[in-house]
Amino acid sequence: MGTESEGGRRGRGVPVETLPSEGGALFEVHMETGTRYLRCSVGEVYEEGMWNPHEGCRAIPYKGGELGLNFSTLHPYETYTFYVKPLVNLTDHIPVTLNVERLVFDGEVEYYPSLQVFYTPNAFSETYWVTHREYQFSEEELRAAEVTPLTHCLGVPEEMGERLREMAEEAVGAAYSPYDQLRALEAYLRENYVYDANYTPPPRNIDPVEWFLFHERRGTCSHFNSALALLARALGIPARVVRGYLVSPDAEYQLVAPGQAHTYVEVPFEGLGWVIFDATPEETTEAPEKESRISTVTNITWCSPTALRGGGFIVVGSVNMWNGTPVSGMEVQVFLKPSKNETGFLVGVGVVDEGLFNITCATPPEAEVGDYHVVARAVGNEVYMESWSDPKLRLMSRTEVAVEAPPKAYVGEEIAIKGRVKDPATGRPIANVTLLVVVDGETHLVETDGEGRFTFLHTFNSRGNASITISVPPSDYYLPSEGRVTLEIEPSRRSPFMVLLGFPNNLILATAGALVVAALILGRRKEEVVEEVEEGAEKWEPLVEPPLTFENYRDGVVKLYNRLYVRAKRRYGVGDHLTARELQIFLLRELPDGAAYPLEVLVSTFERANYGGVEPTKAEFERCKDAFDILVELMKHER
Repeated sequence: MGTESEGGRRGRGVPVETLPSEGGALFEVHMETGTRYLRCSVGEVYEEGMWNPHEGCRAIPYKGGELGLNFSTLHPYETYTFYVKPLVNLTDHIPVTLNVERLVFDGEVEYYPSLQVFYTPNAFSETYWVTHREYQFSEEELRAAEVTPLTHCLGVPEEMGERLREMAEEAVGAAYSPYDQLRALEAYLRENYVYDANYTPPPRNIDPVEWFLFHERRGTCSHFNSALALLARALGIPARVVRGYLVSPDAEYQLVAPGQAHTYVEVPFEGLGWVIFDATPEETTEAPEKESRISTVTNITWCSPTALRGGGFIVVGSVNMWNGTPVSGMEVQVFLKPSKNETGFLVGVGVVDEGLFNITCATPPEAEVGDYHVVARAVGNEVYMESWSDPKLRLMSRTEVAVEAPPKAYVGEEIAIKGRVKDPATGRPIANVTLLVVVDGETHLVETDGEGRFTFLHTFNSRGNASITISVPPSDYYLPSEGRVTLEIEPSRRSPFMVLLGFPNNLILATAGALVVAALILGRRKEEVVEEVEEGAEKWEPLVEPPLTFENYRDGVVKLYNRLYVRAKRRYGVGDHLTARELQIFLLRELPDGAAYPLEVLVSTFERANYGGVEPTKAEFERCKDAFDILVELMKHER
């Protein structure tokens, strides 16, 4: 902003050291300008690296209408009218040209006649019109003209005065007229200094123009033209610097971006007014960027808050220029990203039509459930710059529970109910989720493993039909579902006497009973062996097995069961795929009545060890070993 001075605001100054200018287009220029130079602010007094307006400049309110020029000339000129359409909110100075005749602007405006700049205290984004004169001066007219003696445009830093004068005199050589001397200074700077935006900035105690001229010898347009102005002043030629933009003079339409910001020099000539000079090297002058693109803003105005893995969701939004003008034809890509910095999944593509897009997206089956950023990217093209928007979406999964259980069970016998939970849309297992198991009016908890599988062990206490429900409860990321199975519960297969003595009521009595049964069977077997020898008929070749070795009692129980299975296959030809309970049922039909108890001991302990992951005790292993020995003997005396 300017500062108050003599009843009016002074325009903002022009710094020598400027920050790099980046970003999208600031405004559009429609119709030919007739000049390469737009102007915003002017500096006439140089102080410590800053060009400021002089103390005597005054601002007057501008209400529109014709502007009188502060010089008189009969030279030919052309009148140009163009309009500027801001794409962002512009502030402070209004970009115009030299020698403006009329400005059509909707807002409060102050005009600085001596600087020929317009200032507004409010940010603006409305279109405005500029009409100006572009004078046609010949080389002869410029060489013949004398400069206007403006004392406030002649000052140089005292400590640099002598060195500036010596350099200026060396640069102009035999050039005589002010115009020729200015052209010679331009050529000297272009030939002996390098345009380089990556120049080394000056130390704090050294003036930036001094640093540029006598040390660094590299810089940008503000360095070249600040040096030009001070060298001209050292020769007695008044000069000032102007900050504005470079544009194409004959383009019917163009975009102006921050990278086109430019500093140049103006010198007053008698009868001609202010004439522009520019020492910036031609090959590196900040050229008009005809390819500059318009900045855009992308907003997602509505998005499904949740979506299912492998399903779809809708994203609705808008893409506008910075000033709110809707755009059309831009491609919009929609991504799902676990975090903003990750690549994520491309889930949908659409096209903007009159500023709006409505895209149906498909979630990838391989995505994990969780919270995601929905990122809408308006893809940049030759006209518009890209922009982004990123609300959040929760990705969820359907669930399906499959339950496996035997069709019947027996009172007092433990059974294993197994199953698996998966995503029905993708077939992927649902791992590490807690399930609710409802059976006999009670609720239990069980968790799926890494493959989505689960096992639940239960013992029924009464006969009848029993229903078991296993469900996935509602959660942040999984939809609920359930699986159900009905079992027929039959009375215990043990006699009352065996219930009294059987597992796991009394280990000592059970073991003793088993030994008694074994003794009886062994005695009976001896008699039958004698009979078989006498008859000379060999019914069954005994199986020779190596000594039983095992790592732990669980391993020992499993090996005992496997040995029983091998004997059953050899003896009765059973198949390879019977479950433990199916083998138990088969052997109960083949073996004498005394087989029920040892079969239950071995099978139930095997199920807990192999499927339930329960480590048997030493006593339980010994009981299983005794049961195995009894069953081996009973196989020799089937019904």
